[in-house]
Amino acid sequence: MTPREKRKEKTLKQIIKITSQIIRKEGVENLSLRQVARKMNYSPSGMYEYFPSKEALVSAVNDTGLNLLSKYMQRPSPDLPWREQLIERGLAYLDFALEEPEMYLLVFSKLHSQRRSIEEKPITDSPYAFIFKAIEQGLAVGEFQLHSDHSPDTVSFAVWSLLHGMAMLELTHLKGFDADFDTFHRLNLESMLRGFLT
Repeated sequence: MTPREKRKEKTLKQIIKITSQIIRKEGVENLSLRQVARKMNYSPSGMYEYFPSKEALVSAVNDTGLNLLSKYMQRPSPDLPWREQLIERGLAYLDFALEEPEMYLLVFSKLHSQRRSIEEKPITDSPYAFIFKAIEQGLAVGEFQLHSDHSPDTVSFAVWSLLHGMAMLELTHLKGFDADFDTFHRLNLESMLRGFLT
């Protein structure tokens, strides 16, 4: 990487960081490229060299958060049995929420999903896609079966809802609460899967 490329990469990271701070404090609706440029000591025209629009900038912030979450959810070994892999991916999701709380809260409380309907395929490497893939692959190899009134989508949504609910409680209402949440996480995931999968 050339010195110029290194400077550009450093500037991009700084832009993403400042944009994230503004979104957390003031919301996406109050964000502007001019505002970010001012905090960067950049001219507004200089910002357009990096992002052509506010929408592109918000998308980059969203992608940064989801890419980091994706790295967490890729940690479990692909050699694990599918049910255990699904549980470990869920636990990795919670690790991300608790270790990167600001980014987690930004992505899931300030930004919207890029997927617009259930007819669309899950976005590659999104948290939902990791859960969905694990369920589909477990079904494909016959490791488990769905109860007749459920589909991979209903189970994926239920698992994701459980994970998100646990994460949000621990980041907000139960912040600082003394409990063995690690044990609760695994037990809740195992119990939910037993209810959906045979």
